[in-house]
Amino acid sequence: MLRYLLVFTLAVLSVSLEPPCFGFPTRTTLLGHSANVMSVSWSFSGTLLASSSRDDSVRVWDAAAGVCLKTLTGHSAAVVSVSWSPDDTQLASGSMDHSIKVWDIASGACLNTLTGHFSAVNSVGWSPDGTQVASGSDDHSVKVWDASGTDLKTLTGHSTVVNSVSWSPDGTWLASCSGDHSVKVWDVASGSCLKSLTGHSSSVNSVRWSPNGSRLASGSGDGSIKVWDVATGACLKTLTGHADWILSVSWSPDGTQVASGSQDNSLKVWDVASGACLKTFSGKLAQATVSWSPDGTQLASCSVDNSIKVWDAASGACLKTLTGHSATLYTVQWSPDGTRLASGSRDNSLKIWGVASGACLKTLTGHSATVNSVMES
Repeated sequence: MLRYLLVFTLAVLSVSLEPPCFGFPTRTTLLGHSANVMSVSWSFSGTLLASSSRDDSVRVWDAAAGVCLKTLTGHSAAVVSVSWSPDDTQLASGSMDHSIKVWDIASGACLNTLTGHFSAVNSVGWSPDGTQVASGSDDHSVKVWDASGTDLKTLTGHSTVVNSVSWSPDGTWLASCSGDHSVKVWDVASGSCLKSLTGHSSSVNSVRWSPNGSRLASGSGDGSIKVWDVATGACLKTLTGHADWILSVSWSPDGTQVASGSQDNSLKVWDVASGACLKTFSGKLAQATVSWSPDGTQLASCSVDNSIKVWDAASGACLKTLTGHSATLYTVQWSPDGTRLASGSRDNSLKIWGVASGACLKTLTGHSATVNSVMES
């Protein structure tokens, strides 16, 4: 399972990075989770953060004040993934207890517990219209749920764990990627598998839709990124140059470039039309997560030297090194307005950073286990 591989491999890698950058001090520390934070997600409005943890809880935070507004309890094992509804009124959480829970943000009440998976839930995501939730599991299946709790569809076809699920921008299709080396595209209404995209020779760890929904990018343990035409199922480009597992892929907002983070200690930015590698951001650490700023001018990455790096996407220069975490970072995510970053760490905390200043605006602590991912709302 990918999350276990990340914890193991990141722990044994070197922690220096070139070129050198300057760190900035933290400002405040607030109490919260009592274990590692596994997932962080900005609300669509950018005013709230949700975090999940190995302490089996979900917390909702006021991002400006750093105050924990709600602690959502009820899962009986680590909460791996959280996702906001498009109107910011509800959260979905996926757990190693095999369930998904839907929470009301205003009251903190659990509205529904979605059961039907037979193993850990690795990924959850709301449909763009906010009426459905998709989940991917170690039980090899993808499920689509009505937000009221009805199991609408079980999408089967993968032969091993489903690492991630992703809705198309218009909400009509789902993409899933798996340890079986494939990406599948599903018609949500019928439940049929429209395309099975094969060509990778190892686990597919990340899959992302292009902004216009016409293409998919996938990153694999075989060290390659593939760009797929969704309508035909054709592989348009195979982007090679990394020497180890691809852990993260991300489209630029204009859909012309893809960024990849690899266990080979580098980030790369690729031109999708030509397949050329435009930039390589290298150092002596594994870049577990890579994320574009909303305006497409900067990239953020995090890794095992306990820092976040902010890069100029055009020049490849390291603009900021954000330091303050005391253990491995697993996730970083931009706020919707691009002025802040949220990070999650094995030190059981979340941090909110001002991108322009490089300052840590808030440290949100209280999880009792690692924070392994920050997710886009």
